[in-house]
Amino acid sequence: MYLLAQHGWGKSNKIQTGLDNGSIEGVIFSPKDEKIESLEACLSSLRTEYPNSEIILDPQFYHTTIQNTKDGRLSEYPYFNGYHGISAFSNYRNIRKFTSETLSYQENKAFNYITAPSIYMSSFSSREAQIMLSIALESLQVKIDENFQKPLLISLTIHEQAFTDKKQMEDFLDELSRIEFHGVYLTVVRNPSGYHQSFDDSKKLANILSLIYSLSEINGFNVKLGFSDFLGLLYIAAGASHIATGWSQGLRRFTLDQRVLPSSGGGRRPRPRYSSSPLLNSILLSEIFSVRDSAILKGNLNNYLSGTIYDAEINKSNPSWDDNTSLYHHWASINESANTIFNGLTDATERFDSLERAIANAEGLYTMLEAAHIQLDSKSNSAHLNIWKEAITEFRSDSSV
Repeated sequence: MYLLAQHGWGKSNKIQTGLDNGSIEGVIFSPKDEKIESLEACLSSLRTEYPNSEIILDPQFYHTTIQNTKDGRLSEYPYFNGYHGISAFSNYRNIRKFTSETLSYQENKAFNYITAPSIYMSSFSSREAQIMLSIALESLQVKIDENFQKPLLISLTIHEQAFTDKKQMEDFLDELSRIEFHGVYLTVVRNPSGYHQSFDDSKKLANILSLIYSLSEINGFNVKLGFSDFLGLLYIAAGASHIATGWSQGLRRFTLDQRVLPSSGGGRRPRPRYSSSPLLNSILLSEIFSVRDSAILKGNLNNYLSGTIYDAEINKSNPSWDDNTSLYHHWASINESANTIFNGLTDATERFDSLERAIANAEGLYTMLEAAHIQLDSKSNSAHLNIWKEAITEFRSDSSV
C-alpha cells in the first residue's frame, strides 16, 4: 500500500470509506481544515477502528512566515500562534519553543509520528533553507531531551523553482542527511496552473526524483510525499514509501494560491473527471464516454478503464458519477496503478523499468485515441508523459539507476 488520503475541508466519512475499501492506507491531517475537537475525535476513532493505519499530522507551520494567510482553524491548535515572520527564527529560543510545542502536541496524540514544523522555502540557498536545517536539528534535540518515543519526521515545504539548481539542492541535502531523524514529509509547492499530472520543467522534476532517491535509497529515510496524485508514481519509483492525494483538486496539487493565501473568490465548479490507470491520467468524464461510444474503438473500452468496482457505471446509459464515486474511483485507480507497477519491486532500477513500461503502454493507448479522432482537453492529453519520460531519463542517467 502506497496511498494516503490528503485531508482537507469536508471529510465526512471519506477517510473511513477509503480505509474500508482498501484504496488508502491512512491519512495526512490538515489542522487548518478541522476543528481541534473534531480532528482529535476522528484521530481516536481511526486509531481504534484501523489500528494499522498510517496517521500523520502536517503541522502547517509554514503559515507563520507568510503574511495574510488563510489560517482556518490553525489558531485552535496549541503550537500555532499566527504570523511571526522570518526574523523570529533568528532567536534560538524561539526555534526551541516552536519545535517543542509542535512535537509535544503530537507525542501525546495517536499519530504514528511526530512531524517537525516547517517553513516555506523558495530556494535551497535562501535564509529559509538555513533556518529549516536549524529547525530539523532542534527537532531531533527536542525529541532526545524530552524522551519522545515516536519516530521523527522532518517536514519540508519547498517551491518547485528551488529544484532548478541541483548543486544548491545537493549542498542542502548533505547537511540535512547528517541529522538522525526517521523520515521526511515533503510537500512540493507548485506553480498555479490548474489541476493536471504534468510538470512545468523536466529538469526540476528530475532533481526532485534525485532528492527522494538520495533521502530514501541512499540515506535510508522514510520519505512521504504530500499532494502527489498520479505524478506520485514517479516519487514511489524513486523510493518514496507513501504518496498522498485528496478529495478535491486543491488537495491533489499544492499551490500557495489554493492552500495558503486568501481566496480571490469565485471560480466555476470543476468538470467531472474519470481517473484512467492505463492512461496514468485523470481525464474528463465526457472523454471516457467518447471512448465508450466510438465506432472505431468499439471493444477497446476496457483498455482505458481502471478496473475498479465503480467502472460498471461507465457502461450504463445513465451513469451515476457523483463526487464521492469519482473520489473513491480516483483513490482506487492510483492505488491499483502503484500496486500493479511496483508490487514486490524493492530495487529502484526495477521500479523505473516497470514504470517506463506502463508509460509506453499509456502512449500506445493515446495513439489509438488520436487515430479514433477522440478530442481531448489539454489536461487530458499525453503531454504529461513526455515530461515524465524526460525527467526519468535525466534522473537515471545522473544516478545510474
